[in-house]
Amino acid sequence: MGRIIVGDVHMRGVDDDEDALREAAENLRTLAEQGVPEAQYQLGLLYYVGKGVKKNHRESVKWLRLAADKHVIEALFALGMMYDNGWGLKQDYRESVILYTEAAEAGNCNSRYNLGLSYFYGLGVARDHKQAAKLFRAASKGVMPVAMFNLGVIYEKGEGVERNLVQAMKWYKIAAEGGYPPAMEALKDFL
Repeated sequence: MGRIIVGDVHMRGVDDDEDALREAAENLRTLAEQGVPEAQYQLGLLYYVGKGVKKNHRESVKWLRLAADKHVIEALFALGMMYDNGWGLKQDYRESVILYTEAAEAGNCNSRYNLGLSYFYGLGVARDHKQAAKLFRAASKGVMPVAMFNLGVIYEKGEGVERNLVQAMKWYKIAAEGGYPPAMEALKDFL
C-alpha cells in the first residue's frame, strides 16, 4: 500500500513535473490493476485531466467505475459529476442521482449538495423542494457555504419549507461568514 502514497505524494507536490506525474501514474496503474480501489480512483482522475497520462475520458470512466463499484465515495461523486454535466460521457441525470445518493448516504457533503440541486430542479428525480432543503441542511454541516446560501434561498422563498426570513438571514449570514459572495449580496438586500 506504500506505493499508492508515493503516487499521491507525486501528484500533490509536483503538478508541473511531467516526469514525476508519469511515475505517479505508473505506480497508480500497477496498484489499480491489482484492484486497489483508491488507486483506481486516482488513476481515473489522472486520465480525466491528462496529468501523467494522455487525457482519455473512456479510461477515466473505466477506472472511476471500478473504484465506485467498490464504494470509493470520491469516485461515486466524481462519476456523478461526469454524468450530471456530460463530462466525457453522455449526460444522464438519473445515473448521477444514483451515484450522488450512494455517496451522500456515506456522508459526502458535495454529493448531498449536488443531490439537493437535483431535487430542487427536478433533474433525474421528481422536483421536491422539501427534500432539497433537507439535503442542503445536511451538506451545510460539512461547512459548505454554497449549501448554506441555498438553504437561505429556500427559506426566503418558502420552497419546501415554511417561508421564514429570520432563518433565511441566518443561513445567508453563515454562508457570508464562510466567504461566499452571493450570500454577502443577499444580506445587503435584507439591510
